[in-house]
Amino acid sequence: MVVKILSSAILGLEAQAVTIEIVVINGLPQFSIVGLPGAEIKEAKERVYAAIKASGFKFPQLRKIINLSPANVPKHSTCYDLGIAYGLLKAAGEVKLPSIILDTKDTLILGELSLDGGVKPVSGVISSVIMAKDQGLSQVIVPIKNLEEASLVEGIEILGVESLKDLVEMKFQKPKRKNSKSESTSYEQIPEVDFSDIKGQVFAKRALEIAAAGGHNVAFTGPPGSGKSLLAKAFSGILPPLTFDEALEVTKIYSVANLTQDTSSKNSSQFVAMRPFRTVHHSASKISILGGGKKGIPGEISLAHNGVLFMDELAEFPRATLESLRQPLEENSITISRLNARFTYPANFIFLSAWNPCPCGFNGDEKKECMCSGAEIRRYQKKISGPLLDRIDLTVNVPRVETDKLINIQKAETSKAIRQRVIKARQIQQNRFAILNSPLDNMMTKSIITNSQMTSAQVDTYCLLAPSQKQILRSAIESYHLSARAYFRILKIARTIADLDNSGAIQDSHILEALQFKEGH
Repeated sequence: MVVKILSSAILGLEAQAVTIEIVVINGLPQFSIVGLPGAEIKEAKERVYAAIKASGFKFPQLRKIINLSPANVPKHSTCYDLGIAYGLLKAAGEVKLPSIILDTKDTLILGELSLDGGVKPVSGVISSVIMAKDQGLSQVIVPIKNLEEASLVEGIEILGVESLKDLVEMKFQKPKRKNSKSESTSYEQIPEVDFSDIKGQVFAKRALEIAAAGGHNVAFTGPPGSGKSLLAKAFSGILPPLTFDEALEVTKIYSVANLTQDTSSKNSSQFVAMRPFRTVHHSASKISILGGGKKGIPGEISLAHNGVLFMDELAEFPRATLESLRQPLEENSITISRLNARFTYPANFIFLSAWNPCPCGFNGDEKKECMCSGAEIRRYQKKISGPLLDRIDLTVNVPRVETDKLINIQKAETSKAIRQRVIKARQIQQNRFAILNSPLDNMMTKSIITNSQMTSAQVDTYCLLAPSQKQILRSAIESYHLSARAYFRILKIARTIADLDNSGAIQDSHILEALQFKEGH
């Protein structure tokens, strides 16, 4: 008799159904696993043997063949352990009533086994549950520590087990379902630094407010100690809360990357309810930033999806790494091609960067003389190409803080007050793009959430200009030699500034303010 257990393989962010076919036949006591198993699956033989013995069951002393179908799909996960062990017990006649009640043809089973028979959490659970729901399965059995995460997907029964013995004896736990679309995910994002604690830098703070409201990219340049990194740390405090759908997208990515688990906590399954803020050091590899590797895992740009990617000391990054960001910044996604697979990950993030104007950092500083030669400055600044700068909406010079402002004890505006304006501006955009994001229209176009995501055609529709504003832009294009991409980005920024002012129409002042952030080009 061939026993069939349903499981799944994670391919990028999506899951594919995998059938674990198990047969126990007469012959020498061998244990074979076929069907393109990765190293972690080949090692499952030892975990399964130890877990079955530790759980008090008899391990079949016959020939055991495990086939993971379809055999042409590479499989790299420990999630098959529980299904293999349960199938072996069923094939050997160790599974008695009431376990026969479990219909394995309609149940997806996921879980890694420990040597004592316990069930450990696995990655990619949300993707697997969504796949099971789409294929009409009735239930999914997951490790206890994946229970909360799996329950984010509604419309399918989720059951949790702590051990192999619990599965055999049908001792399931059901989720509390704390998170659902009907409940708010407006978690307060506690920033490391509050805007009120930052002295001066009014222009830079305004740039961050506009960026948070419209999803625009920001670049800070200025001497060391002027507050560039401090401003970046405060940025998370003015970001709007994640919607449930956005949080589910982020949790799905983190689940595939195996970052939703904190093994130091007993109740470790986490729902990513706050906007990601990923900081990348200039020593990071290209693969770690973009994603890829042997298993095609998501990189930092995808882990920052619906959040922020901060790259400090941008000019210190390898030029090839920086140039590879151009396509994700334009498309809000990244496609990774491998020999046997092709993965596409979302990468819709606010790109926040900072760098010094020269190697010593004091080029243009009024107080301290720059020690770099002209050739050194040009070579340093050349690391950041024009096409990359063209994809940055707001370029801000962050000068040294004046002494009077530095010693002034008066508090500036708080992050909470700024955040309220950002939330109102996002609500205006949500109402504006509601028609574009309707199910019928969304069959042809991707969802638009912020002004920064508008296409050229949508800019023409939602950024109508008066003759005086057209003249302002005409002069700016001729004076600063702006590209077509920069022109449309200025209009998007002006639209965001108008939203912050709760203005239905773009005014001259909105265009002029938007242009201030492009003069750095």
